[in-house]
Amino acid sequence: GCAAAFLLKLTTSIDDLVWFSPFLTFCKTDGEKFKCGAIYLIVCMYCTIAAYGIAKGSEYGLDTVLHNFIPGYDGSGYWNSSRILS
Repeated sequence: GCAAAFLLKLTTSIDDLVWFSPFLTFCKTDGEKFKCGAIYLIVCMYCTIAAYGIAKGSEYGLDTVLHNFIPGYDGSGYWNSSRILS
């Protein structure tokens, strides 16, 4: 269940309310709703951390490639890795 929710969150860009509503339909008691909410929060935080790691890793990798192939590249110019990837 958590793995499927994680993959769904990574692969789709639908609104969070629509994504979260199936969890609420299966939760009958307040305790279950709290548990579903906590799982949702953990999955969202994990996705955010994973996306941040991918972004920083991509920036570092591109910066390394540019540094190796462009003589005198120091990353402070207009076309740096951050601007290219954004």
